Parts: sequence; C-alpha cells; structure tokens
Amino acid sequence: MSFRHNVDDHRIIELTENVHVFESFPTTAMIDIGDGVVAIDSPMSPTNSTKWREHMRRFGPVRHLIYTEHHADHTVGGYYLQPESVIASELTAAELGRGSAGTADQVLKVFNAWARDPSHPSDRMPGNYEFLLPSITFSERMTLKVGGQRLVLFLAPGHTRGQTIVHAPDARVAFVADAAMPFQLIPVWHSGDPWDSLKSLALLEMLDVDWFVPGHGRPFKREVLHSIRTTILLFMDRVRELRAAGWTPERMLEEGGLFPPPAEIVDQPGLQPASDFFATTPKAQVGIQHGMQIKTIRAACDAIDRHPMTPQPDRLDLNPLWSGPQPARPASPRHG
Repeated sequence: MSFRHNVDDHRIIELTENVHVFESFPTTAMIDIGDGVVAIDSPMSPTNSTKWREHMRRFGPVRHLIYTEHHADHTVGGYYLQPESVIASELTAAELGRGSAGTADQVLKVFNAWARDPSHPSDRMPGNYEFLLPSITFSERMTLKVGGQRLVLFLAPGHTRGQTIVHAPDARVAFVADAAMPFQLIPVWHSGDPWDSLKSLALLEMLDVDWFVPGHGRPFKREVLHSIRTTILLFMDRVRELRAAGWTPERMLEEGGLFPPPAEIVDQPGLQPASDFFATTPKAQVGIQHGMQIKTIRAACDAIDRHPMTPQPDRLDLNPLWSGPQPARPASPRHG
C-alpha cells in the first residue's frame, strides 16, 4: 500500500489525481471537479480547517461540503471551509438541528472547553462563528454529477443512524466516514447499532474501488474490511458471553477486558495501531472515551437481545456525548 504525501504538509495525502485526503481529526477529503472541489467533512480544529481550506482553494472554491454524520468532529469546522452548499442525509440534518450542534453558542462553549487540537493549544472558535446546517438533503440515495465526476451518496447506518457513504466511481474511491475505521479499536456505537454496522460493511465490500477513506485514519484497501468485521464479531461474542453470565454493562467495562481490546482483535491483519488514532485526537476528547465505551457496550447488549432485522426505534441522538455534561470517569485506569 502506497500513496504520495504533500511536500508542504505530510498529513495531506495525494491519493489519486483528483482525490486528496487530510489526516487530521477527523480525516477529511476533497475531490477536484475541475472548477472547484467537493469536500467530505471538515477538520475540527480552526487552524487545521483553515489550512485545509487554503489547500483546496488551489483547485477552486468549495462547491459542496458533504457531512457524512452529525457528530461534532465531522461538522463544526464547516464554517471555515466556506462552501457554497452543505449536503447531508435527512437523518443527519434532523440530528444536527435538534440534538448536537444546533446552535453556534453550544458549539463555542463545548469546543472552547475541551475539543481543541493538541497541536494547536491556542485554537478557539471566534465570537462570530456560525454553525453551517445542511442546505441540501436526501433520504436514501443521491447522485451528484459535477465536473465530470459522479458521486453517489447513500445511507449506511451503524456508527450513526444517518451516516452517509460517498462513492466516487470514476475516481475509484469510497469515503466511508466512521463506518469502517482501520484502528485496533472496538467500533464505537454510542449513536448507532452493531447489526447495522455489519450490514453496511457488506455494502462497502460490494463497491468496485481501489481505496476506502475512513473518518479516522489513513486510506486502506478492501482486505481491511474483513479485519474490521472480525473485530466486531469478536467483540459481540465477548459481550454475549459476559451477558449470559449475568454481567452488567458497567461490570463489562471495568472487568471484562473489552477496553483496551484483547490480542485476537489487535492482531487482525492490516489494522493501524491504536496509538495512531490517539496521536491525532484532542486530549480532552480522550477523556470522554469512558462514556462512549459504556454506550457502545449497552448498544451491543441491546443488539444481542433482539433479532438483527428488528427495526430500531425512530429516535434522535440528542446527546452524542460532546454536546453536554459527560459521565464521570471512574477512578480505575483500566480504559483504552
């Protein structure tokens, strides 16, 4: 596996002639459409967002910004990219408007408190910050034809209910957000569902592409999807075993050896070291991992208790952890 890094910033990966990837927090991307670009998500840091905007402007204005999900790390930097339009699924738009990043005041308060990038400690949102809500939405599937590039957007729930995959068939790249993250970490379901994650992985394997670009981590090849699926199945097996023994989710977190993941997960081929993930993660965000982990275990328990094809309740993710008070972190240091 090889790709070329930009000479001015090694975090910028020139994946193909038309696709560039910025390995920030989160991993974002752009597609050159000839008279501008289409951006996939935005960096969370104002400094990184501004740097990324300036790189994209070498190819023209940001014609469209696509939000792949409603979580703050993928959306709050959109303000700095100055897109002409913002596209998201209807579910993502609903969750943004009602639950997570619906107001600029909320974003400012939370971001300035804990979400700054560790490499930019002076990062702060300006007082005139505006959160950009989607101006174009779709329900299940949408096709854009821009500058000779076809982009197919489709729902692939799992990490979130409204998660969007962006398939660029002409560039032979799929932008998969947090549907598939190539780290030696357990998938995160604090806003989603394990069974949906497995179904979405099957959809990704059907795409005829050369590269998958995740929401966190470096671009990867198709074989890594198998390792990601295996980590999910091993995790679910362990939760099922502990649940049968009468363990609560809280005990599973503290004593079940789920976090950090056991060797059979860490050793799956093709996965990136977990240290790579935390190297780009704002330190204060690492502090909310406990809350994300307990919600992930509860989602796994709920999934085990129902049939995989049972529809999920139609509920919005009104507290995706970053937008309000966080659960107290236990004194025990046993968390990954």
